[in-house]
Amino acid sequence: YHEHKGEYVSQRLILPKGVTYGDALSVYAYDRDHVIVGGNAGREPAIWVDNVLHILHRGFRVDNAYEDLPNGIVTAIVRIDGHTFAAGHELYEPEKIIATVWRDGVPEHLKASGDDFISSEVMDIQAYGSDLYLLTHEYSLVHAEDHDYEALSSVLWMNGKVVCKIPYKGMMSFAVY
Repeated sequence: YHEHKGEYVSQRLILPKGVTYGDALSVYAYDRDHVIVGGNAGREPAIWVDNVLHILHRGFRVDNAYEDLPNGIVTAIVRIDGHTFAAGHELYEPEKIIATVWRDGVPEHLKASGDDFISSEVMDIQAYGSDLYLLTHEYSLVHAEDHDYEALSSVLWMNGKVVCKIPYKGMMSFAVY
């Protein structure tokens, strides 16, 4: 939606030729006249900057086995010092996702666990000054005496480094001030 003289006007997002579906999952407005929309165009993670489509590069070239599910998505967007940070996830193995933040289209994968890592996804993104904060959910394999199980942790990241990892909690959002 773009504001024009106090009224909102809806606009359709452009899809690549041959792509019949897409999702708009996040919106970031800046400088009053500019809008970035994040989501997916068909199976690929994408952003639309002022209605111009940009398909984001995936670091892993893994395709989802289910043809109607995307290989990656953008769920959160922020701008810092003229750089666009789009965050979401992409497949790194069939049916397994990894939290990803694209800085100006270049992917960085967020993984706080070691060899026991299973999957992760971005839950929230915030900017404070020139610092980028991300909250991810991460699943890892826990080895118990009689069985193994998946455990959820919330991980807070600042500028690509882990600030804290909170085991067995699924935080949905946070605030930086």
